[in-house]
Parts: sequence; structure tokens; C-alpha cells
Amino acid sequence: MTVADSQLHVCRPNSTQNPWPDWALQYGPTGTGGYPVSAEQLLEGMDEAGIERAAIQVPTWFCGRDAYALESAEAVPDRFAVMARPVLDDPNDAVRLRELFEHDVVKGMRATYIDSAFGDLSAESWLDDGTCDWLFELAIELDAPVMIWAPRSVGALDHVADRFPDLRIMIDQMNTFSMQPDDVADFGRSIDPVLELARHPNVGVKLRMWDWQFDEPYRSEVFETQMMRVVNTFGAQRCFWSSDFMNHRAFTPAELRDVFEKLPFADERSRELVMGDALCAWLRWP
Repeated sequence: MTVADSQLHVCRPNSTQNPWPDWALQYGPTGTGGYPVSAEQLLEGMDEAGIERAAIQVPTWFCGRDAYALESAEAVPDRFAVMARPVLDDPNDAVRLRELFEHDVVKGMRATYIDSAFGDLSAESWLDDGTCDWLFELAIELDAPVMIWAPRSVGALDHVADRFPDLRIMIDQMNTFSMQPDDVADFGRSIDPVLELARHPNVGVKLRMWDWQFDEPYRSEVFETQMMRVVNTFGAQRCFWSSDFMNHRAFTPAELRDVFEKLPFADERSRELVMGDALCAWLRWP
């Protein structure tokens, strides 16, 4: 079984050569985030957990600045594939992206649509008001999937999938915001509209676990139940596990892998697909 993680970040430290915007400093070593992250740290965690491959990307505040992800992947192309970070409201960024895709390690793109959550780098409206049509057309041209996180815009996602049937869309983090224990009741409800998107054969979904879902009774009553709904609705061939393990402070990469690999409802082939085969197929990563 090929174990391939659909989401890990690489990020150089804040410096004059690599400045972070002020709003992103909360995610650094003096804040609550898990950044910066080196490629060596990722490889150490992957080796510990038996993760053979990973789709890597820079954080949102480095949109248009993919150099470190590219450098990391080209050093170990059998381990990393790059998901480029487009400048969403700039069609001229297509020139840079085409050049990036000349590198074999670049396999797709990742875009977020969340007002105010990441400075002024994205807006919910951009998903479906024509701002990003250039990006979706480019992705089709390049035969590259786009990971999309738009947790308040499921209807817009549905419309994009209809308008661009040849665009491979990978819904990020199940399109949820449920990061805290008091979101338990909301978590299942946030999954409901995502399941409606399974009617589009060009839509898949990245699975992830929030820290609070490790605690009983949440693991069985919340996490496993909702994972079963997603996998059974989309089919395992359109589901991609992700750990984002550098942002899990309480759990090891191996623990994050095990909780998906041991999902009680999945048969052997479903596990193979969710744990890596499906991701490699969608990324055209033989």
C-alpha cells in the first residue's frame, strides 16, 4: 500500500529575505501555529509514520511565492509533489504558474476563499464571481487538480463544478471550520452540504481529523461516523487522507496515520485508495 499524505506545509522562518505579513506572525513560534516548517522536519515525521509521499504547499500568506516548496520537492522528487499557490485575483499569474508546471514535481494548485481569515489574500466571492475563472481554465489546460477550501461557499463550489466539468476539484478539509470541541454538533451539519457535491464526478474530498476528535466519545461518535458518510458517498477513489501533522501538537504523525488506516468501516481496497492510491491518481503521480 502506498501511503501518501494530501496536505503538508513547508515554510521558511520570518526574515528580511522572507518576510511574513504582520497578521501571519500569530502562526509562528511565538504564537499558536506550527510554523516555520522545514522539508527536513517533514521527512523526519513521514519516515516515523511510514508516509512515503506527500503533497506539499507553502502557507496561504506566501501566495505566488512557491520557491521553497519547489526546492524541497526537487531535492526528493520521489517523496514530495508541489501544490502551487496562485495569486487568485491576478490572471497575469498564469505566466508564472505555467513556468512552475514545467517542473515535474508540480502536480496541482491550492486555493482558499475565506474573507478576512488570511489577511486580504482571498475573498469568498472570488470563487464564483468570475475572478478565478482564469485559474480554473488554466488548471484544465494543464490537466492539474485544484484543492479548494471555501467553507462558507458550498453553493458556489457546486456552481463551479457544474461550469467546469473537466476541472478536478479536491475539496479541502471537508470544507469545514469545525476545529474546536464546542463544534461537535456543527461538525455533522457542516458535512451535510459537502455530500451533495458527490454528484459531480470531477469532485473529490480531502479527509482530516481535528485534535478534539481524538478524544472519546468524539472519535467513534463524531469522527468515524462522518468519515463513513463521506467515503461511502464519494467513494474511496475520490477521498484523500491528510494529516497536516506539523499543526497537530498533541499527536504524532504515526497516530494521525493510524486513525485513518484503521477506520472500522473500510475494506482493504478502500483503505489503499484513501491512504494514497486515490491521491496519486488524481495528481497524475505514478
